[in-house]
Amino acid sequence: MAIGQLPLELEVPPWAFLSARKTPWWLEVECWSLGILSLAMLCLAPLVTPLSMAEATVGRAALEMLLSQEWVVPRCQDVPVPQLAPLQVWLVALISTVQGHVDAWSIRLPSLIAFWLTGQLLYAYCRQFMGTVGSLGAGLMFLTTVGVQMQLGSGTALPIAAFFLALALFSWHIGWLHDWPDLIQWVVPYFALTLAILSSGLFPALVFASSLTCYLILRRKEEYALTFGHLAGLLGCIGLTASWVLTYLSITGINPWWAGASPLGTANPLWSLVEHLVTFPLLVACTILLPWGLLLVVYLFADFRRHLGDARPAVQFISVCLLIPGALMWVDPRCTPSAALLLLPGITVLTAIVVQRSVECFPTSDWQFIWPTFLQGTVIVSFVGMGLAMALRGVLPEKTAHIPWETLVWSTIAMVCLSIVIMRSLGRHPHQGLWAMGATALLMTLSIAPPIRASLVPAPLATAPPLVIPRPLAGQMPEISLGSIRADVLLKFNQLLPRQPWPEDHETLDLRHHVFCFMESEHQSRRLPFSWKLISRQPVAPTPEFPQKQWLVLGRRADFVTPASFLAEPGAVMPQTSRPSEFGTR
Repeated sequence: MAIGQLPLELEVPPWAFLSARKTPWWLEVECWSLGILSLAMLCLAPLVTPLSMAEATVGRAALEMLLSQEWVVPRCQDVPVPQLAPLQVWLVALISTVQGHVDAWSIRLPSLIAFWLTGQLLYAYCRQFMGTVGSLGAGLMFLTTVGVQMQLGSGTALPIAAFFLALALFSWHIGWLHDWPDLIQWVVPYFALTLAILSSGLFPALVFASSLTCYLILRRKEEYALTFGHLAGLLGCIGLTASWVLTYLSITGINPWWAGASPLGTANPLWSLVEHLVTFPLLVACTILLPWGLLLVVYLFADFRRHLGDARPAVQFISVCLLIPGALMWVDPRCTPSAALLLLPGITVLTAIVVQRSVECFPTSDWQFIWPTFLQGTVIVSFVGMGLAMALRGVLPEKTAHIPWETLVWSTIAMVCLSIVIMRSLGRHPHQGLWAMGATALLMTLSIAPPIRASLVPAPLATAPPLVIPRPLAGQMPEISLGSIRADVLLKFNQLLPRQPWPEDHETLDLRHHVFCFMESEHQSRRLPFSWKLISRQPVAPTPEFPQKQWLVLGRRADFVTPASFLAEPGAVMPQTSRPSEFGTR
């Protein structure tokens, strides 16, 4: 051995001086910078776009919980919706209580908060074994992947489940690394797992159990699970989850797990298994891995794997947590690519290790060119994409060009400034890595986010005046609906509106309910078996789920005697006797 050369096993990890920090991670400037940058990127989320039917269903379920004070079963028109896991509905109801009403903001805010918290969690976890460059990069990379950008403006439960599942796995591994007390080591992860289960179903439990079981077996530490703390955490998780499931079952007679409360999609036919095996990895690679996942190619270099240093235990743990659930998703034809968001925090940690190692690598490393090449490629692709966006904006009609000119101009100016910062930060010094990481994340936000969000905003199918529900005057508000009402329309009613099947004869309508409503469609031809009077008939804007023309009709039974208080009410809408049509005598 040459003089001054250390054996490989005694070599000091390149980021060891950063790991021995003097201040807690939550007081570091990089942590606060990540929080501010993440908040700025999340503020660009399109919260004012029209609600999808799934989002409107969540909002209506939260509204009915607030109106009925029944907090166990998510309902829509008093009908249980087992596809809705309760935690998201509870969060929407809590925010709506503070805000005073249910709208797109209250429905989508829990998902945005979950994205922000996941970024901070990634920073905290990565600081246990790497420097600030990779830790800051982990939070920023998570928020700038294509999959996250596609879901920033949607109020789905997957971001919430992904945060709590990552919290369960990362907190357990931090306790493993730092030898936490047995009770805390297991109770904290299991509590986070319980919240993940209440967010999206049993799949997070499968990920957690399979990952820890395989990891302990591979490390030959099976006895680590045979402790009182593990038993207490497991019983607590089962008890909290079972209490909700059994209460739900006793009220409705429906098992929510078997009824579809899962992040995995609807079942496909068996013959589609081959198609799923081929298309699922490609779709996940395009949405979850891009663009930062390209850096994972560094793990193919033996020299990189040999010099992981303090990050080796994390790489081993994260690899187990990704391979087993990923394989389960791949062979399950019900799984949709969006469900892979549950694995994105782990993928981000592996990518962050590459970034940290790249800015502190040895000069003789045969993979050191990948990080500066990636930065240069990001700048080039961003400008090419912006040029195409401007070209399409000038060629395409106004109806299909959703990105305003002002946005394109200001984004181009900002991209030029960020590109200058990136090109001047291609060195291997940690401070240059911090500048390059922050500038690249902002550049991707400006170049990736606008076209993705513009493509997700559906083009208006037709114009319709805003739906205005009549004021709650006596005898005018509906007491029941005949058939189902669209969830986005139900959000306009600040009252419970039970659903009744379309009446087949005069006696099937509950005599206690004189005022009713129903959805009228241009393709619908049904008759009411009784005479009634029209209160209002308002057009409802079409949506991708309901592209046909529809109207919300409010009516009153003809044998109902109008109260004198209603007739004396100023501004009351007088009931009108409508002409006969294909929908019956009005």
